[in-house]
Amino acid sequence: MQMQMETEMELEMEMKKEMELVMKGRQLIYTLTLELGKYQRSASFGGLIPPHLGNLSNLRHLDLLGLSSSVSDLNWLVGLSSLKYLNLGNVNLTLASTNWLQALNMLPSLSELRLRGCELHNLPHSVPNINFTSLSVLDISDNNFNSSIPQWLFNISSLLHLYLCSSYMKTFVFDIPWGNLCNLRTLDLFENQVNGDISELIRGLVECSNSSIEDLWLGSNQVSGQLPDYSLACLQNLRYFLLFNNLISGPIPASIGRLSKLEMLDLSFNQMNGSIPDGIGKLANLNFLLLDNNYWEGALSQNHLQGLTKLQSFGISSSNKSLIFNMSREWVPPFSLTEITVRNCRLGPRFPAWLKNGLRTESFRYKNYNNRRVFLRSYPLQWGGKDEEM
Repeated sequence: MQMQMETEMELEMEMKKEMELVMKGRQLIYTLTLELGKYQRSASFGGLIPPHLGNLSNLRHLDLLGLSSSVSDLNWLVGLSSLKYLNLGNVNLTLASTNWLQALNMLPSLSELRLRGCELHNLPHSVPNINFTSLSVLDISDNNFNSSIPQWLFNISSLLHLYLCSSYMKTFVFDIPWGNLCNLRTLDLFENQVNGDISELIRGLVECSNSSIEDLWLGSNQVSGQLPDYSLACLQNLRYFLLFNNLISGPIPASIGRLSKLEMLDLSFNQMNGSIPDGIGKLANLNFLLLDNNYWEGALSQNHLQGLTKLQSFGISSSNKSLIFNMSREWVPPFSLTEITVRNCRLGPRFPAWLKNGLRTESFRYKNYNNRRVFLRSYPLQWGGKDEEM
């Protein structure tokens, strides 16, 4: 115990020494990075972040992610006129919750701002003048705003990546000025209260002549309607398309096969129906295909899966038990799955040989989304004879 206390004291002293050295050399230093992992969690470096950090006028990169610290206000940031990157992730900003935006709005050079999990509760509905003309990354996820998404947020035309997940924010699809977000590559609205028609949302994203959107996280909202065929095909840069746990209905459009860059498609836990289009099999870059907990019909053949050479995770189920697997007994899958979920489907009278051949490890895994992170839990799978009855 005594040795552990001495180690913790040494770690804290090292961190404080580094801050002192930075302060002494403030005219020469351009980067200050304090990461809790660097000093181990046992260091317990906490308390208030010293406001005299604001004297570092040449500072460009300030990363305090993970420090068990708090800030009474952020007015000291005004002195960091050269700051381009600021990460206060998990720093408690409860005491600064009323004026945090005003202070940050005084940093015109800021290009990346990360405030994930900062105990923020106040997101101003209006801001007279937005100075974030260089801001390309904004992350205010995992806070408790419990308010509507303000319009000024979508007026930051320089944004490339916008993360708003798990912040109890409300909006209607038709309230979002999509034309202002032509440069947007990432839109993360996971686990909020987004309402409206998915077709209107996608049409909004393709208002720009060349949509840049790559990552679209809309899981766990109240988005409804059907996926549009024509406008969906215009999202040529889309890599991650996550709509799980919504109210989406109707079939998967045939145009899905034109999204050649797609790596993850998650339509699980919706109200979709119809047959699975053959175009799914054209998605050669697909790693995750998750279609479980819908109302699929018709047949799923090897043509749907033959082109998915990179597939790692596959999930499908039909609540009305109307989906039939129609695979050749001799078919050998081109992929090696690490995770598979098949429920309420008609696989055949015998356990399919292709399923055994397509598993990389002898285990079934189940998927659970928690704050956008995928957790896997494995269960041993006992194989019997090669033609066992189901």
